Amino acid sequence: MATKLSNTTFSTTYKDDFADSDQYQRILFNAGRALQARELTQSQTIIQKSIERFGSNIFMEGAAVQGGAIQTVKYHSIKLDTTTYSLPSNIQSIVGYEFTGTSPAIKFKVLYAYGESTKTDGSGNNPATLVVEYTDTSTGTSGTTPVKISDGATFTNSSLSLTLQAAAANSTGTASFVEVDNGTFFVKGQFVFQKAQVILVDKYDPNFTYDIGFKIIEEVVTSDDDDGLYDNQGAVPNVAAPGADRYRIKLELRRSIDLTSSDNFIFLARFINGRITQQITKINGYNTIYDLMATRTKEESGNYTLNPIIAKFNDIAGNDSNLDLEISSGIAYVDGYRLELPPSTIRLSKALDTQLENGQPVSARYGNYVLGSNTANKGIPNINTFAQVNLRNAVTHGGSTIGTARVRAIEEDNTATRYYLFDIQMNSGENFRNTRSFGTSATDYVNVELEDGIAVLKSTSNNSLLFDLPKTRPTFTSTGGVSDVTMTIQKKFDIAYDGSQASGQIDVDGAGDLFTLPTTWVVSGQDSAVDPSPTLTENVTAASYFVEPSTYPGSGTVNYEVAAYIALAASNVSERRKTLVS
Repeated sequence: MATKLSNTTFSTTYKDDFADSDQYQRILFNAGRALQARELTQSQTIIQKSIERFGSNIFMEGAAVQGGAIQTVKYHSIKLDTTTYSLPSNIQSIVGYEFTGTSPAIKFKVLYAYGESTKTDGSGNNPATLVVEYTDTSTGTSGTTPVKISDGATFTNSSLSLTLQAAAANSTGTASFVEVDNGTFFVKGQFVFQKAQVILVDKYDPNFTYDIGFKIIEEVVTSDDDDGLYDNQGAVPNVAAPGADRYRIKLELRRSIDLTSSDNFIFLARFINGRITQQITKINGYNTIYDLMATRTKEESGNYTLNPIIAKFNDIAGNDSNLDLEISSGIAYVDGYRLELPPSTIRLSKALDTQLENGQPVSARYGNYVLGSNTANKGIPNINTFAQVNLRNAVTHGGSTIGTARVRAIEEDNTATRYYLFDIQMNSGENFRNTRSFGTSATDYVNVELEDGIAVLKSTSNNSLLFDLPKTRPTFTSTGGVSDVTMTIQKKFDIAYDGSQASGQIDVDGAGDLFTLPTTWVVSGQDSAVDPSPTLTENVTAASYFVEPSTYPGSGTVNYEVAAYIALAASNVSERRKTLVS
């Protein structure tokens, strides 16, 4: 049996005392001097070190230099119940034979056979299992769907005089294998050839998730292990003349979970739900040169796709608990590195559980606003009817009209006031930046606060009137959805105030509606500046309020305008639903 290589095998057994620090590049053999065995070994080591340094610069550890393609193969599997019918002593003896089932009488050929064992991943015992290929399912076909071996069914082979039985429950599955073709791999500084290999990764589940790679086995082989190392000059090996020992690297295809902490493992591919999601290929197996090329590609072209990678959800007929996420194939360059995705379908669980949430607030963010001064303004734009206002190129509604707009809401903003505009129409040759005021007349206007001498329209991207709900994915069914909606609106009121409570009172319009008292109530007069902090006094109920502006002159009648907030009763709020039609 070959000897497992240790860290000291070369230095102790073969006296290979090569060290980089000696800086020896060649061994020079002298005439008349005896040849040392260590010199022959060390001469190989010097050459190999040079090859290793070059190879490590070009290739990553485990890279496929030639060949080494990876693919999955899937077959039907049958779990066996051995309580009634026993397995043959050598279960491999049934491989290649055809069995005929009962109820239904379908036939299959055994491709692989596995006895009862314990999984290395610690998940417990798993039963004896056959990996099969169905050869005749005509007697069991139902409609267009071939029927597999049923739970608890028996099947026989007359030439073997053998009867076997399927497990009583969940007897059929899909066995998944991973194959790696012949190839040369860069491993531990060597270019190692490895024959094609195949391993069983899961007996029953096609949607397996594992890391697959090579377990590295380093051995020293002597003539005691291999007769081929004896002198072969004659017709038969000369056992009296053993040859030199050999250093060998073997690569065994394994799942990472089957290895111990002391094993050397080279990653080849990652499978998630039966699909390759990450793989060492001939392209990404390059080392320094690959990084250099990626940097150049990124600097020249940035990130891009050669063809779109499209993902879409598909319903599954007869399955209300899952969705299939279908991802198309595609090639993309990310940070200069090439990423090629095969087409794949991932089955996902649907979110079926719901949770009731009460009293969830939804803030209306209109966007598209300008800041208006709180001084020297007169009146408030008519937000009840979204009346059109003129955009003027001078303050106090002076100058000329350069465009029009409408105002949908007003809101306090520190020492200024936000006016949310929409339907902005500029006259030919005019620009909004030249706006200095807007309104309808010299007694109803707002002066615009400038930034660096120009009018600035803010938050222009948030102007869709679509507002996110506090929770994502709300359910809308015949029995549930967004309901019991209450709404707070802003409305403009006109007041002819003479200093008495009766004349300063405003009332809601709808039954059950109530005023709310945020700090953003705005009061303005045709002879006064905006007053962001009026005195508010409840008059009997919150359906009526007495509004006393802090800037009231104290005598006479003054016309004021109030932008107030009203919480509408649920009975005064109606829903409009959109029905999607394909």
